[in-house]
Amino acid sequence: MSNELPNYKVILAGSLGVGKTTIYDIVKKHWSEGCGEASKWTHCVELNDNERVKVTLWDTTRMESYGVKCMTRNYFSNSDGVILVCSQSKLTSLQDLIGWIQAVNETSYDRKPVFALWCSAMDQYRSVEVMDELLESFVNEHSVCFHERLPNMKETVVKSYKQLIKAVHLSSATSRRTSVVMDSATKVCCSPLPEDQSKISWKLKQNTRGSRWCNCS
Repeated sequence: MSNELPNYKVILAGSLGVGKTTIYDIVKKHWSEGCGEASKWTHCVELNDNERVKVTLWDTTRMESYGVKCMTRNYFSNSDGVILVCSQSKLTSLQDLIGWIQAVNETSYDRKPVFALWCSAMDQYRSVEVMDELLESFVNEHSVCFHERLPNMKETVVKSYKQLIKAVHLSSATSRRTSVVMDSATKVCCSPLPEDQSKISWKLKQNTRGSRWCNCS
């Protein structure tokens, strides 16, 4: 039996200046025992049950300044988790995330990445344009698994990042161990969320390709 750790790819997505590199630097500093370069940082994350997973976090390194369509397919392809970042003071930064989601879905192939939406407060002196109602509407419309505001990034990023990695690992583990039974007409799984996940404070919602948790036998 292999002792190799599960290995996940997580990418940062969002417009220029919303805080992606700040998030990347906080993760890199917290998990300083990792290794990598300016655009990728590989590190181990310990989960609650002492299980460890390997994660490679990808940053855009300002390539998004040329537009999301100019990003390479390699950046988006086979992502297990996606951190969508917007600024609370820029409504356009939330709207721009639609293009990022589309780019991920076009290159995810057979994977079903977990999307998280983080709303940063990079410019606390500007008025808030992204209200809670808009975040909720965006999450529901684009099947984002959960969202959070980051009023103080240094205090909240690590906690939110661990939450995302747990969701990615849980999603991957469920996909590996479950024999999914598909209905030929509806093409959706036949079972609801497993009961043993009821303690998790967030839900993995149905994504744009119609998948959801399945506990079929």
